[in-house]
Amino acid sequence: MPYSELVKNFERIRDYMRQFYVYGFKSRNEYDSKSARSYDNERRRIESWLGDYMSFRTTAEGKNVFISVDSRSAKQNPLYNAFRAKSFTDGSITLHFYILDLLSGGESLSVQEIVDGISEKYLSEFENAEEFDVSTVRKKLKEYAEAGGKILAECGGMVFLGRTLKSKENGTAYAMSNILPIDFVMPTTPHLSSGYRKTIIQEQEWKGYEFHYSTINNNHDSLISTHATNMKGNNVDLPIYRYKNVIASYGHWYWGNMDILDLWK
Repeated sequence: MPYSELVKNFERIRDYMRQFYVYGFKSRNEYDSKSARSYDNERRRIESWLGDYMSFRTTAEGKNVFISVDSRSAKQNPLYNAFRAKSFTDGSITLHFYILDLLSGGESLSVQEIVDGISEKYLSEFENAEEFDVSTVRKKLKEYAEAGGKILAECGGMVFLGRTLKSKENGTAYAMSNILPIDFVMPTTPHLSSGYRKTIIQEQEWKGYEFHYSTINNNHDSLISTHATNMKGNNVDLPIYRYKNVIASYGHWYWGNMDILDLWK
């Protein structure tokens, strides 16, 4: 079979089905967002689920594939066959809601604290419960970020959400979560960046401090600010990144009487 029945990237399938079902006037050559091979594979996959509802018409531009469903004669929605093929496990669903519940209080948690919280708060209630390691939680956090979930990453949390971390300048690049397209390195000659900081985020003044040895190897268009001042009012460099609803920096922010959710307004 030239394709897998189970798919994890359901958005691509959803897009093709939308094109066939809602529009149905494009020829194969007009699907230019992906390769012709991708079009053929996805069309055949959809045909395996909805073959009885798919038709085509030939025009001067080529063969136009479309989905036609007559609600008067259909006893059930045939589109459910597509979503039924989406690949996910009971563990994926369970972990999704565990993380949402742990983060619902607005408390800042490291990935290890999330793993420990899952074990102590939820899994301890069951016999022979499935354990989740850091790697699994890291992947789920990436899915959470891509879906628009709110994440505030501070210092080491930002490093964890980055792409890679090198323990020395010419050393091995260790994979991180790859949510932020940023690479970090521990310099051969350590230099501590520390002190109290004040900056503007979302037109609000935020205060905090930074304390780190790692440095950023590359900046990216997700960079939204680099300006901050120290206790003496001198300008210092403090990069702040924003990707979807992920906000990250080296700063440890004092929330005090601030509403953390204002960061996403």
